[in-house]
Amino acid sequence: MRTLEKAEPELAADLIENGVHICGGGSLLRGMDVVLANATGLKVIHVDDPLSCVARGTSVFLENLEIWKNALDDGGRSWE
Repeated sequence: MRTLEKAEPELAADLIENGVHICGGGSLLRGMDVVLANATGLKVIHVDDPLSCVARGTSVFLENLEIWKNALDDGGRSWE
């Protein structure tokens, strides 16, 4: 909840409109969607293929790293 409370207004509006999409092994725990929905008041959606979606998304990001590298927090390091 603290993270949601600190969210930028645009992100908060997006979460309210679209809900939270959960993935990974933890999302498969019975009732996890209900717990998260009750805790946040947001709609919670299970993604398709939750066990591999993060790996597939990471692959797409890495394939387009030059385009999206500014989205990374480099901790003061250079990506070049």
